[in-house]
Amino acid sequence: MLYLAPSLLQSIRINFTTLELSWQPSQGATQYRLIQTYTNGTLIYSNDFGNINSTIVNNLEPYVQYIFTIYPGNENGFDLSEGKSAILSTESLFFFLFFFSFSSFSFSSVNQPF
Repeated sequence: MLYLAPSLLQSIRINFTTLELSWQPSQGATQYRLIQTYTNGTLIYSNDFGNINSTIVNNLEPYVQYIFTIYPGNENGFDLSEGKSAILSTESLFFFLFFFSFSSFSFSSVNQPF
């Protein structure tokens, strides 16, 4: 299977523990696999999706870096050599009086599949 890796992997913050990941479709792909790991390689989440180009990621923790990798596939399986990865960092600011937590996300692209 030869696919072009999904392009423009990006995120939109929904709230301090949830974000939406989206990507441009790959030519010839009819499904995608999303893998979420910590930066040390420990697997957190893996899921296969149909022909969509976005998903919601929940339960993010503050002060944690995550790596998200999306792989293209079809009825014959996934092309693990054509993944697009991104590193996501969460940071929190705590306000003493209101006990209000706000997270910001920094996002950088990595072109190295796992």
